[in-house]
Amino acid sequence: MEHSKVVSSQSLFIDTRDGTNGKAQGDHCTVALGQTIDARDGEVIRLSLKQFSMYSNFSPVNFNNTKFVLTTSASAVPVEGAMAPGWYETLYELSAAFAAALEPLIVAASAAAGSTVTQATVSGESPPATETLAQNRDRIMQFTLTTQDATGATVAHNLTSVLIQSFERDGDLWALLGGDRIVGTASTAPSFNVTVTATTIVVSGLYPMQRSTDTHVYLRCGQLSTNIEMSSLSPQFPPYGQMSQNSTIFARIPINLEFSEWEAESIDMFKMILPQRTLSYLSLFLTDHKGRPLNRALGADSQTATGSGTRQSTLGNLFFGATVSIEVLQTALPNQTRFARLPNPATPSETAMALQMLDPNAYITNNATRNAWAQRPVPEPRSARAHNHGLVGRR
Repeated sequence: MEHSKVVSSQSLFIDTRDGTNGKAQGDHCTVALGQTIDARDGEVIRLSLKQFSMYSNFSPVNFNNTKFVLTTSASAVPVEGAMAPGWYETLYELSAAFAAALEPLIVAASAAAGSTVTQATVSGESPPATETLAQNRDRIMQFTLTTQDATGATVAHNLTSVLIQSFERDGDLWALLGGDRIVGTASTAPSFNVTVTATTIVVSGLYPMQRSTDTHVYLRCGQLSTNIEMSSLSPQFPPYGQMSQNSTIFARIPINLEFSEWEAESIDMFKMILPQRTLSYLSLFLTDHKGRPLNRALGADSQTATGSGTRQSTLGNLFFGATVSIEVLQTALPNQTRFARLPNPATPSETAMALQMLDPNAYITNNATRNAWAQRPVPEPRSARAHNHGLVGRR
């Protein structure tokens, strides 16, 4: 598109906070343009994002990065658990939240194994509560669960093995807490290191923790485009994550604590070329890096990313504003059949002869023209030319 010419340009201003009436969603909208934008032969339609802004009213720790699976020697049936979602200021708070989600599952497993355990206390937390992200530490999660009975006495939990797994299908807890993701459904590999003694269970991460698993909001467009994405950004779980495919991604918007915003400078970084020739509406929606609706499962009916309400994206505060430039570009001249132009004849007789040259079967009514045409020099036949030049009979 380097040498393309802008045929027409319009700006579309979008604000999804009002006019929803409880039906349209603030993070998934379809805008009727009110007029049809057409691209003719040799032209294409280009969308460019000029500005985007929204409040970051979706928590970094959420439905898509809090789930894990626990399997113990008390039962071969895995048990699902989940951390509490929210905004965690320190890594210590994240570690404590995971320990709090794990503790009742360990108590239940211990009871199933015949133990008198009714609670488990947490100790030896790392990173410590006083540590900040600016300090030069390893950020590796570790804590110890000590099992106790109703009187507070330390008792054996009767568990000989504890397996904690974060499956890729369940989200990104493995990235949040610094563990290995588990691919597939039948794996028995652990996501975290677990050391079991008679009365304690020590859980350790493998890699540094992080307070979120998404750095950007993905603005996607329902129209087909020429953009390409890695298949790992697909909402499905493809077997070949390094492959590429057609993309609905329009832009990646950085997530900050209170706002998620972006504004174009001198270069249009986020563009889409539409293969369609007519545009009458524009469909835009927000997702995380896996194509899932913000803080919700793929295909979920929920309209809330964060909070106890059920209509955050329709009647609540999950919405965005944007400015989109819609341009029609001329990228090539239309395909046309071109003929050599004949010179303008000076006299009517020349016109008639020109027509006769184009169509030998044309009927010429002017006698002078007919005589001129009959007396025109006629080229010698090829055989005669060869004979006159002495070419016939040569060896």
